[in-house]
Amino acid sequence: MSGIALSLVDDQFIHGEIGLRWCAVTDAELVIIINDKLAKDKLQQGLMDMQIIDTIIPRYYSIETAINKLPLINQKDKNSIVIFDTMNNLFKVVEAGVQLNNIIISNVPAKPGKKIINHSVALSEEEITHLKKLESQGNRIFISSDPDTRNIPLDEINI
Repeated sequence: MSGIALSLVDDQFIHGEIGLRWCAVTDAELVIIINDKLAKDKLQQGLMDMQIIDTIIPRYYSIETAINKLPLINQKDKNSIVIFDTMNNLFKVVEAGVQLNNIIISNVPAKPGKKIINHSVALSEEEITHLKKLESQGNRIFISSDPDTRNIPLDEINI
């Protein structure tokens, strides 16, 4: 199997949880981080690279590059994980027509006006509405803080 195994929304980009555990459960060989600022910052990329084991290839894409390159991933020979740091970046890419079949909302911090979904995810009403729309378009969306906990489908959450 090849292509995008999983898309994560995690405001911390890469950390041990992703660099080791999510990659292991998906057999990912490629991690693609979507963020305009990080795509230009080689120093920060180097720091992120240290969080990933040597057998996994990290890539850093701007939103525009992601929109152009992610649809081609399914034609390649590596399982991939795509990481978004914000819900807005996820929405921009999907609204541009990129299909992401398995989206996991993993780490979105609580802020005023957001509803706490679990210990690591808080979403605004607007984000919830947007996620439901994406789900109705064929994207499978789950809430899960780590690969050892059950991926809870969006429609099972009291929101």
